[in-house]
Amino acid sequence: MFGGAFSICPTDKTMFMGVDARDGEFNDFIVELEYANGVRPVGAKPLLFPITSSVRAFCSNRSLEAIFGSTIQADSDDRETALLGDFNLGLREGLFVPVVRGDLPTFTQRGNTALFMNGMFSEFARTVLIPAYAPFQRGEPIPFGAVWTVDFTGPRPTQTLNPLNYYLAGASGTPFRP
Repeated sequence: MFGGAFSICPTDKTMFMGVDARDGEFNDFIVELEYANGVRPVGAKPLLFPITSSVRAFCSNRSLEAIFGSTIQADSDDRETALLGDFNLGLREGLFVPVVRGDLPTFTQRGNTALFMNGMFSEFARTVLIPAYAPFQRGEPIPFGAVWTVDFTGPRPTQTLNPLNYYLAGASGTPFRP
């Protein structure tokens, strides 16, 4: 099952797609596809952790540097943590290794409902944007929404969680040229 976790590296014409086995086991993986002359599979990375809500490949010139993902971990009945991590760290390939953790508002602060990430992962100038939402129906007000911003420009990542009262499906950055 393709859960929506997808990324592309245009420099070497490869795509990365997260596959959720939907079997309750740890059988998920990331498929690598080449699209230079048609689309063809070139590999698959078995995961030692369930597929994350998002997949983001970071490439430089013609090499894959990292495959990041974001997910939410339930730490207890009233606490959840947003995780941003890498699937591609040397000898631990396929293991999700958190790089940044952020506490989300507690269940009681947001009406006793779990949060989900919609699969969006936007990065520009070393700043990452990831939205999180409480479940809602189309056309109804969003009961809880927030955008988790992680800034990697300093010596240590800094993060903020800001309210979001609309559905953020995508975001992109553009270099500013005066």
